Amino acid sequence: MLALSLGFGCGGGGEEKPAVDADADADTAPPETGEPDTGRTDTGSPDSGEPPPPTDLDDDGFTTLDGDCDDTNPTVHPAADEVCDSIDNDCDGEVDEDIGSWWFMDYDDDGFGDAERSYFGCDPLPGHIEDNTDCDDTDLLSHPGAEEVCDEADNDCDGDTDEDVTVTVYFDGDHDGFGDAEHALEICTMPFGYADNDDDCDDGAAAAYPGATEVCDGIDNDCDDAVDEDDADDAATWFADADEDGFGDPDSSTAACSAPEGFVSNNTDCNDTTDAIHPDATEVCDDLDNDCDDAVDEGVLSTFYRDADGDGHGDAETTTAACDATTDYVDSSDDCDDGSAARAPGLAEVCDDIDNDCDDAIDEGLMVTYYRDWDGDGYGDPEDTIIACSSDGSYVTNDDDCDDSDEAFTSIEGDADCDGVLTADDCDDEDETLGPVADDGDCDSVLIVDDCDDADPLLGAIVADGDCDGTLTADDCDDTDPDIAGCEVFQVFGYTGSVETFDVPAGVISVFIEAEGAKGWSGSLPGGEGGFSSGTLPVSSGDELYIYVGGQGTVSIPAYSPSGAGWNGGGLGQNNGSGSVVGGGGGASDVRLIHSIDPLNLTSLESRIIVAAGGGGSTNNGGVYGGDGGGLVGESGGQHAAHHYGRGGTQSSGGGEGGGFGYGGNAEGWMTPWNGGGGGGWYGGGVSTAHSGGGGGSSYIGGVTDGIMEQGGNNDDGRVVIHWTEGP
Repeated sequence: MLALSLGFGCGGGGEEKPAVDADADADTAPPETGEPDTGRTDTGSPDSGEPPPPTDLDDDGFTTLDGDCDDTNPTVHPAADEVCDSIDNDCDGEVDEDIGSWWFMDYDDDGFGDAERSYFGCDPLPGHIEDNTDCDDTDLLSHPGAEEVCDEADNDCDGDTDEDVTVTVYFDGDHDGFGDAEHALEICTMPFGYADNDDDCDDGAAAAYPGATEVCDGIDNDCDDAVDEDDADDAATWFADADEDGFGDPDSSTAACSAPEGFVSNNTDCNDTTDAIHPDATEVCDDLDNDCDDAVDEGVLSTFYRDADGDGHGDAETTTAACDATTDYVDSSDDCDDGSAARAPGLAEVCDDIDNDCDDAIDEGLMVTYYRDWDGDGYGDPEDTIIACSSDGSYVTNDDDCDDSDEAFTSIEGDADCDGVLTADDCDDEDETLGPVADDGDCDSVLIVDDCDDADPLLGAIVADGDCDGTLTADDCDDTDPDIAGCEVFQVFGYTGSVETFDVPAGVISVFIEAEGAKGWSGSLPGGEGGFSSGTLPVSSGDELYIYVGGQGTVSIPAYSPSGAGWNGGGLGQNNGSGSVVGGGGGASDVRLIHSIDPLNLTSLESRIIVAAGGGGSTNNGGVYGGDGGGLVGESGGQHAAHHYGRGGTQSSGGGEGGGFGYGGNAEGWMTPWNGGGGGGWYGGGVSTAHSGGGGGSSYIGGVTDGIMEQGGNNDDGRVVIHWTEGP
């Protein structure tokens, strides 16, 4: 460090020394002026040939040549300590290095910062704190130490969501109040279609649950691991059948759902020690009541007829009743003359002017039919006959002459149909309407000039098949176009509130299906429109398809009384009587392969091949419209102000609250009122917990080919149209 040293004369005896140039700036002013150096650049002539040394203006011991980066501030120089003041105190080109702190954004102002949003500095920026342990800085309720609540968020920032605050519920597919242990959910609130227990032994049957009355139906109704026990409510009474003749002893019985071995359902045996005696037995002559009708040998005595001539055939006028025939009596009464053994049924008829075989005809079968041969060609006239034992030569035994007045006219041996065309040249010599091949090449009874194709007998007359496509005019949709042979037919299924059946007609191999879901209820704001789905389904004649057409959602008027659900999966709407009227969701329209009267039967729902979803129900509250149904994902319902809204169903889950497989969410008591019901669908639309429209359901085309799904479009009840082609 260069010290500033100035010398001045004192008194009159000392010699005055020249002043030192403190700032070494090669002063240009002569020192003789006697003025002290000010540190500014001298304007006078240099004192010597060397430049003066630099000055230290801030008197911190460092000049600019020593690295002082601010010679006006004595706290700034290379040897200074860096302090947090936004100044480069130690002149190393960096400001406040290594002495600041990290500060973290606390966006939700809960006293815990976001580790992902930080700032390094001396002092915190607004909204920043030293803590960085917040796991969700957008949620005031989520931070370390917060109480965990059931809201699908990690409130206490321990890496787990909703731990120890959920409830276990079980799917209740048959809606009997008992759940299926194989289908459990950990969830915050009990949804529709679930139970708080897993006690059901058969969740596909509403009649089976613990405590149910056991009945004879082939299932374990009371879930006690036994089916159709003997004490079932409707068990039948069975009777012992010791002789195994199918008839029971009225004095020996037991109760059971099905017949125990050795028991039958009737008690009509009058003797259970022998299988020869029972109500269906044949009464025989044995002094016993074989058929249990309280009569002995009734109707079993035979009538026998007197055979005076001993030919084995009796006289119908002379009879006796007995079990067995006595002497001179037989069991037949067909003798036409019991005084002659030469006359009896079965004897050979001979030409003797007597009815030998008792058939009321004389000499029958012995006479021959002869045909007159006028032209003597050996062929007889079929129109001129006699019946006799023999002929005098003018009659012959055949009737093959085509014209018995002309010896030259051929017989049927050369012209079988006698149409004047020889067999070799005739299309069909057994059919006189078919002429020579020369006039009808394919022998289809249509002359060459009138035939569509005289080489093809399957193609007939032009007058009967205008476009010659093989389909008669009466059966052809367009007889001027050979490319159109069949006719398209369709059947429309409208909403009925029940299942309908379509039987595939004979010859049909595929059908084209169009389905429209039903609209959700509309108040002053629109309900969600029903979706549209279509596709082609391969079928076989006699197949049965089951049609479920959705109904529109209706208004839910009574306060706190959920109602208004559209048939086939529409959800219930609910209001609180404050004047904001709400309504239910529209039902889906679908086609299934398994029938069930209950549209929400799980087995039947799983057989759906095409689904058009229903729309969500709306309310009269501001902005709360119903979401449109249809598509891969149904539209979400509208929301009032900043409240939640009912989400649309997807391909794998129901939308938001309540929606499920085949049904829309219900706005029930555990929710804030003024909620429209969710639309039905492949998966139904959901509902919200606060003042919102129901979400639309999702559609499905997984069971058809060339499938199409569209969201919305239908403002009425649902509809299904099946198209097919009929033809030859």
